[in-house]
Amino acid sequence: MNQKSIGLLTLLATILVLGNSVTCPAGQSASGSSCVPTIAHCSTYFSTLCSACVTGYAVSGSACVLAIPHCLVYKGSSCLRCGAGYTLSGGSCVATIPNCSTYSGAACSVCASGYSVSGGLCVVTIPNCSTYSGTACSVCVLGYSVSSGTCVLTIPHCSTYSGQSCSACASGFSVSSGICVVTIPNCSTYTGSSCSVCASGYTLSSGACVVTIPNCSTYTGSSCSVCASGYTLSSGACVVTIPNCSKYNGAACSVCASGYTLSSGACVLTILNCVTYSGSSCSVCATGYTGASCTICATNYSPSGYLCILVIPNCITYSGSSCSVCA
Repeated sequence: MNQKSIGLLTLLATILVLGNSVTCPAGQSASGSSCVPTIAHCSTYFSTLCSACVTGYAVSGSACVLAIPHCLVYKGSSCLRCGAGYTLSGGSCVATIPNCSTYSGAACSVCASGYSVSGGLCVVTIPNCSTYSGTACSVCVLGYSVSSGTCVLTIPHCSTYSGQSCSACASGFSVSSGICVVTIPNCSTYTGSSCSVCASGYTLSSGACVVTIPNCSTYTGSSCSVCASGYTLSSGACVVTIPNCSKYNGAACSVCASGYTLSSGACVLTILNCVTYSGSSCSVCATGYTGASCTICATNYSPSGYLCILVIPNCITYSGSSCSVCA
């Protein structure tokens, strides 16, 4: 019997009772102009059937059973069908959970294909997710990590993801093309696990970033082995090249090449018999020599081969600085 039929029966029964005053013995109740066996908790009869029960009860066949909220059709004391928006679960009518296939009380325990349980509801399944928080994933299965509510393949040593790539690595590691590689100190750009560009003030040497040595063209480890053109290596630094210098002390020349003499920090052509230079010229000749290039014998000195020797009175032939033939 459907709800419409029950409603009509209730209306007819009410009219009959109001039109007829019937007094029934104990154990019976008025139904129209007749007395019928009393049905517990029935408030309105139609013939020998109950058409309406008292509050808290519902008609089920010929009896009144405890009402189950939102139940439309009963079978005995159990609900057979719930009203719109409700689903039968363990004899009760619970609010329907979209895409739920199996209920546990008022919550969903199993969802339809393509959906997963999250807080008793059904959310769209996120591949490789093991635990949900609302519609997002909070814990992924082994081998996957959470990224913006989804699960992506785990990148070793990654602390922050951006989509399927790593945007920040754990301490001691750096991002290189979306993965984490061992950090190379002072490296600013990586190619794979190698450094391709160092930070300002550093230069790439054998895969490491070393402190830049100004004007160095080739490094060996952290030291300079070859300087750029116009510069010379001195104590690990590149200094401006001093022409014809063979040994440096810092940026200054300490020893000139053969045939050159140090003069005011520069290497000038050596002037024989010069003891003091002024630039590239001689300012003081050795004893016994004179002239701009110290090639003339001074007063009281006489040439002997390439030397100027002190004159020995009445000597006509010298042997070194001694007289070999007198006048």
